Amino acid sequence: MKKSIAIIAVLALATSCIEDSRNNNMVDDSLSLVYDEVVVPVSVYAGSQKVTVLKSGKGAKAATATLAVSPEAMEKYNTAEETAFKALQAHYSFSGTTVSFQPSEVTKSVSLTWDPADVSKVITDGNNVIPVVISEKSDGIEINENRNLVLLNILNSTVSLASSGSTVVAKEQASENGEVSVKIGLDNVMPKDLNVKLAIDNSLVSVYNEEKGTSYIKSPEGYVQIPSEGATIKAGSSDVFCNLTLKTSALFKENGQMMDFKTIVVPLIISATDEAGVIISDKVYYLLVNSPFAGAGVSRVWGRYSTEGYWGAAYGLPSGADRNLALDKDWVYLPYAVGGAVAKITAISVNDPANTREVNTTGFVTGTITTACVRTIDKGDGTRMLIASGAAENSFAFYAWENGIDNPPTVFSLECTWRRGGDRFEYHGTWKDGVLYVHAYQGRFATRYKVENGTFVSKEDGSFNGTKRTLVNMTAGDTGFGGFHQYPGQDQMVFTTSDVSAFITMKSSYVDPGDGQKAWETAREEFPGADMTWGYRTFTYRGEKYIAYTAIDKDDDLKEDGITTYTTKQRARLVIVRDKGSFKASLLGDNKDIFFEAPLQGEDFAAIAAAPPASAQGDCAVVVLDDKVLIAAGVQGIGLSVFKME
Repeated sequence: MKKSIAIIAVLALATSCIEDSRNNNMVDDSLSLVYDEVVVPVSVYAGSQKVTVLKSGKGAKAATATLAVSPEAMEKYNTAEETAFKALQAHYSFSGTTVSFQPSEVTKSVSLTWDPADVSKVITDGNNVIPVVISEKSDGIEINENRNLVLLNILNSTVSLASSGSTVVAKEQASENGEVSVKIGLDNVMPKDLNVKLAIDNSLVSVYNEEKGTSYIKSPEGYVQIPSEGATIKAGSSDVFCNLTLKTSALFKENGQMMDFKTIVVPLIISATDEAGVIISDKVYYLLVNSPFAGAGVSRVWGRYSTEGYWGAAYGLPSGADRNLALDKDWVYLPYAVGGAVAKITAISVNDPANTREVNTTGFVTGTITTACVRTIDKGDGTRMLIASGAAENSFAFYAWENGIDNPPTVFSLECTWRRGGDRFEYHGTWKDGVLYVHAYQGRFATRYKVENGTFVSKEDGSFNGTKRTLVNMTAGDTGFGGFHQYPGQDQMVFTTSDVSAFITMKSSYVDPGDGQKAWETAREEFPGADMTWGYRTFTYRGEKYIAYTAIDKDDDLKEDGITTYTTKQRARLVIVRDKGSFKASLLGDNKDIFFEAPLQGEDFAAIAAAPPASAQGDCAVVVLDDKVLIAAGVQGIGLSVFKME
């Protein structure tokens, strides 16, 4: 027992002689500002913002820090980052400028406050900031100069009508009302609800007619009914849909007959908000209402939506399989477009979505994605034929149902340069004389193949260099799922993927990528904001020209109390614009003249798909018949609809 006590005593003495070095590997205390980015966007309507100081290191010292506004630090940042921020002057106050830390304390905050009504008047653009720095500190502690500037970017909000308009067809029966959903957008979200009022400005009817060369009439009193309460953009949200009622009885005369008209134009504007400082855009939404007895209109035949779960499950399609589609006068075709050996193409009736069948896939070759993409094309005699591809490396299988979908397809093997060749393609022309364009996912090059009389051929002309394929040299970084869409009779194409978008024109020069193939150069022009759009299809009906495509709504995630409630990538739409003679003239900015829009995630625009697509892709297909136009539009994981124009 004595021996044990002696050992314990020795250990105790030894322990008392060891120096406490727990903090030896930690740096001395320093002060810095807490932020993720130097520029911190703040809504002017928040009325206040905290600035937090961090004391990091051993935590062994008490400290004080004094905050100040430093236009000089802001100017240094402007010079280094090539920005043009300017300091907001004298419209705010600090709750205090000095914070004190006990040795164990880590963060302390002060608040800046301002009157939103006053500050919103002096914000001229998006460059107004309050530049805050730590200007003084107590002795024996350092300031981390790498984190000693925060620019509180005080932003006003502009509310606007999200599109330039749409076209509907009036109901034929006086007892049956119509409905239109108008999207109202906010560029900078607010920390409070914003109520927005819409109004009709009939003084703009003559402006529209003069600009468009039309003679449309204004709407009769009481036809367009706007909710008196307006629409409310919720705090943290960037948009809302306002539902207008079209009261058909207002179109009828006392004798019970509908008034004689071709088209009514309804200029809608934002007339007011309940927050005086919010900027109201002067953008006008022109609602065109065609008579049911004159002009073409578009209506939905049927839709399948993912508001409560993936719509494709009812058709035996796994999540993600609905990446692209094809259409003829009878069927919508959907490939089983997920990785693996399954060879399956499902056909859904254009008239009855409960009526389905499977395409004959005898002879399919197993690939990375065995059934990757489908299209229908003109055989060269005015009838349509289904074609499809698999996706694989080095070569991919291509299929043509020359004898109908009940019979096995003709199978071709096409060489490719990149991984997952055949993943998605576009076909320009007919089966007698056409060109197949394949864009390689994650690849810089696209590949094109020439078809004549139902077979892939070598061409001796300059564009194909005596081979069955040539490469198209894209700008580095042009990745994602998508493809080339050629405007009829023109060299210019729209190139869109899930990641990028551009106008592309083929050039006569080429580069050698090193695999024995010439890669033809392209001239590229920007097409801003068109990523996540797909399936640009030009068509003519009753002498009028149109372009149809699908698009995902790409606004920011919507948050409530800091929690993401949903992302607007859970909404998508079919868009039909008037064709003005080229893709650029029809699709760029204010040139875009929207004829029709419809949501794909539900019957109305405010509907939300249950979950955003894991990998965004979509598609659109158009078939023009003698008495109508059929349009199929879908976006992966969001929904599929068939529309008709007649």
